[in-house]
Amino acid sequence: MADPSNSSNMLSIVSVNMHGFNSNWLYLKELCNNHDIIFVQEHWLMESQLHYLEQIHKDFHVYSLSSMNSKCGEGIVTGRPFGGIAVMWRASLSSFVSLCSSDNDGRVISVKVSYRGSTMLLFGCYFPYNDQSSMYANAVNNVLGYIESVIESHSNSYICITGDFNFECHNANVGYKVFKDFTEEYGLLCCDYLESSAVGHTYHHDSLGQRSWLDHMFIDSRILDDSINHSILVDPSNMSDHYAIHPDSF
Repeated sequence: MADPSNSSNMLSIVSVNMHGFNSNWLYLKELCNNHDIIFVQEHWLMESQLHYLEQIHKDFHVYSLSSMNSKCGEGIVTGRPFGGIAVMWRASLSSFVSLCSSDNDGRVISVKVSYRGSTMLLFGCYFPYNDQSSMYANAVNNVLGYIESVIESHSNSYICITGDFNFECHNANVGYKVFKDFTEEYGLLCCDYLESSAVGHTYHHDSLGQRSWLDHMFIDSRILDDSINHSILVDPSNMSDHYAIHPDSF
């Protein structure tokens, strides 16, 4: 597998919103066969069930968080499960990849990668949904505030942020307008324009005919190469309403 400290070797990263572990664990296992680092959103597992992720593939280390803790603390759990994030990385890369941090809200998880003689911070995120409330922009800023605190404590590191952002990248979206200021401050570029598969969306609700591009990857402008193909993975074995995304080389 890839040695990311050697610039001649490529590291394969993928991000996927599972839309529930129970219906999509086989696809997650399939992703493990072809990628080195996997960021997961919306596994919907309770804290007592997080070990399911550790059983997906024997060759991977896993760190995961549940968003169901407060709900479970109320007693009997009713309604649809929600949230939850995780990161999986190939055990053979443990000399180069390590867990960095995670927030208390189950929205951000990060790893450190030895990369080109320096360090890269890889963030997997699950941004809040725009509920049209006056608090939405604050919720986005809270996520960015945590990411910024990690970046500031690892100065001079390269940065990559991926996951389910719950917004499309145009100025009509409040979430993007807030995030855009952040990308300009830290020199991050959106990889959407590198998308080579011509799919043009990552979220789909087929019965309602809804499609939107909610899953993104933002990469440090110091290392972004136009030769990178950013792919949206359309796979019939993926039971989620989100397609996985990944750069073909990194």
